[in-house]
Amino acid sequence: MCVLDHDALHATLDAVADSLAGKSLVNLTSGSPGHAQEAAAWARSHSVDYLDGAIMTTPPGVGSPEMMFLYSGSRTVLYAHRPALEALGGPLHLGTEPGLASLYDAALLGLDNALPELLKATMERTRDAGHGSSSYASVIEVLRKGVGGA
Repeated sequence: MCVLDHDALHATLDAVADSLAGKSLVNLTSGSPGHAQEAAAWARSHSVDYLDGAIMTTPPGVGSPEMMFLYSGSRTVLYAHRPALEALGGPLHLGTEPGLASLYDAALLGLDNALPELLKATMERTRDAGHGSSSYASVIEVLRKGVGGA
């Protein structure tokens, strides 16, 4: 499920808690590692197998296997529901600690925000050293293709 926030998550789940025992829950609601831990504890207390996740794309990217969805928590849920999760995008399980997907989500978003400034600064350094911006840009493009697999 993916709802507005963790208050909405709990309001939704609390309303149906008695019917969830023995079932699986995949939570893609954005939040902190602490929110994921709290949701996992709620799930355990209701005999629900829990997998937390983070969507690493914008809505138009959902459904593309190239788009990454981070998961952490129950491997059993991941394996049992893998076809459905793969329909959303490429699943990557980070480990059984429920907060890992949220932690990586925040770290990667921070990198995404810092990367343009970092590229600008490194391009200025190569330019100041007497090398043209276009030659540096061509090296970055080769690196991008190698890292991105394109």
